[in-house]
Order: sequence, then structure tokens, then C-alpha cells
Amino acid sequence: MPKIVTSICVFVLLFFVSCKNRENALQDNSYAEEITVKNEEFVVHTQDELFLKDYNLVSSFACDSSLDIIVAYNHTIHALDLFSPQSNYLKQVILDKEGGNGILPDIHGLYVHTLDSIWIYNYDIVYLTDTTGIVKEKIDIGNLQSDEEIIIHANYSISSAYLYYNKKRNSLFYAARIIQPNYKLRFYVYEYFLENRNVKQYELSGSDYDTDIWSSYGWKNTPNVTFSDDKIVYNYPIESNIYTIDLEDNSKHTYGGKSRYTKNTVNKLSGNAGFFSAEIHKIENVHFYEIVYNPVLDLYFRLHIDRNDFLKTQDAQDAGIQFNKKGRYLMIFNSKFEIVYEGKLPSDRYSVITSWCAVNKGFLMFVNNYYFNGSGINENTVLFDVFEPQI
Repeated sequence: MPKIVTSICVFVLLFFVSCKNRENALQDNSYAEEITVKNEEFVVHTQDELFLKDYNLVSSFACDSSLDIIVAYNHTIHALDLFSPQSNYLKQVILDKEGGNGILPDIHGLYVHTLDSIWIYNYDIVYLTDTTGIVKEKIDIGNLQSDEEIIIHANYSISSAYLYYNKKRNSLFYAARIIQPNYKLRFYVYEYFLENRNVKQYELSGSDYDTDIWSSYGWKNTPNVTFSDDKIVYNYPIESNIYTIDLEDNSKHTYGGKSRYTKNTVNKLSGNAGFFSAEIHKIENVHFYEIVYNPVLDLYFRLHIDRNDFLKTQDAQDAGIQFNKKGRYLMIFNSKFEIVYEGKLPSDRYSVITSWCAVNKGFLMFVNNYYFNGSGINENTVLFDVFEPQI
């Protein structure tokens, strides 16, 4: 009996030390002078019910210092919806599905460089188009090995990994994963040079908190990956660190992004979990979303959501309500990834299963939490808030 007790004590001690070491893998925060944030509401009157209340894919283009053009993918009619927070500008570009200008529906990636340079990704093809819907170029980026898979998507239960056009380097950036034996995954970013069709590979570091993200965390099993002209920026939904790769010298860096309000790590999903267990896990844990760079302000924005205790239910809609009650938080970093702001957002105003984006003055979120205020929004309007750092 004493030997059994000793073995149990050793196991508990090792488990405690292991958990403590994993917690210590989170970087400490660096802070700069705190800023204030102004929240301004914008209403766009569409006069047309074909425009949506929110969008799964959205990108913005700064026409000048005072005017943003928002470009969003309307999956219901396979179109690009264009509008502006500052004016009555509205346009809808219906995309062809077949022929020389055909783009297959259910687009997975969207990046707007200018209104004449809109990059769209779907089914291994990148399309270059404009606001007339004319396809100027089609590029097949799907020539990967059999164990590789491109991950360009915006999935708010799992991760967001974006397509990006880098004008300085005349190249496209996108993420991919390689499935190794025993279903271990390695994640990469590929840079596709448009001039000579060469491809460069950058390997992403695993999460410092836990490298086994694929098999242990339910839906939260893929990194968020975004870009600036100088950096690859990525993070993991399961923890608060921020990771970068410098494109000039390939150096890698890790920065702290611990929240003052919530847990900063996700619990493992134990056992042979099915769909409903993964849904419960999603409710009962935090989730860190992608890092959004604003080149006008030279600031980085990140959303994350809190955890809730799961209330037992057999109703899928009730589970959705529980998820949409989770607290939302916005954190802002300067160019050195020093924290300059963290604030709690209203839990019943914004959806966390639709897109957001950077705009000239800050960070845009659609106002349309379906479970709470969807019926209270006027039919022919698109409503969103812009969080404006006061700098």
C-alpha cells in the first residue's frame, strides 16, 4: 500500500509540475502608454435586402485618409458587396460561376489590395479580379505534396488563416499544413512569387503552451495566420502568445498577450470526444482569434472570448445561445507588440462567428448577434461599430 500511495503522489506531483511548466510557457506582457478607444456606430442604408447584416469574409481598402471601402463576400448570391462607413457608396458585383470569368462559389479567401486588385481564393485557385468582376488572372497554388493541405479560411470555431498579397515583394502569402505519421501536424506559410512562380516556405513554430494542438483541443486545432508587408503573424486559439517571422531576416519572435480579465489557456478535451463534446468544450473555454494589422495606424488588434459554464441542454439552439453569451474582449498592440489597450465589449451586440477587419480609423465589427438583436435591426441597413484608438 505505501508503494501505491507513493506512486500516486509522484504522479500528482509530476502532473502539477507539468501544468505549471506549460503555464510558464506563456510570455509575460510588455506594456506601452495606455490609449483610450472611442466606439462609433455607422449605419449604411442599402435600400436592398440583397445586402447581408454581416459577412464571413470581409476586407477593406483605404482610398485615402478619410474614406474606407469595405469589400465583403455575399455567399447567398455569390457577389462582392462594397460599401463605406463614411459615405453612401454602395455597389454589388455579381460574380460569374462559369466561363472565362467564372469563380467557383463558396469563396474561402478574400484580400483587397485596391479596387482594381481583388484577390480571391477557392479550391486551390487564386483569382485576380476587380469591381467589374472581370478575372484578370488565375493562379493554381494547389500543386502540393499528397500530405499537404492549404489552410485559407475564416472559421470562428477553429481558426482564421488569410490570403495576402504583398506589393513590396510581388508575392502571395498563405498557410498550409503537412500531415505527418501518427497524424502529427506541422504548419507552414508559403510565399508564391508572381514574377517567376517560385515558392518559398516558412515553418511556423508550434504553440509554446502545447505542441499537440491537433488532437487535444476539439475545434481549436489550427493556428490563426495573418500578414503585414514585413511580417508573418500567427497565434494559437488555445493560448495568449503571439508569434512572428520577420520577412527580412527570417528571425522568429514570441510576445506576450495575456488578458487581465480571462484565463489565457484552453483545457484539453479528454477521451474520444464526439461533436457535442467538442461543442461543450467550445463553450467552456476561451478562444483567441487572429491578429489583425492596421497599416494606417501601425497597430495590431486581437479579439478573444471568455469561457462559460455549460448548462446541460439537448437543444442545439440553446447551446448556440450559450456560446453567444460569452464575454468578448479587444486587445490592441503597438508595432513592438506592447499592449496599449484591453477592454470588454458588450456580450449581446456582436457575433463571434462572422468577420471583422481593420479600417482607417481602427477596427470594424458588425452589429448582429443573431441570438439577441437580429430581429431589432432594420431590414435595409448594415450596422457596424468602429473602435477608434485615440492616438
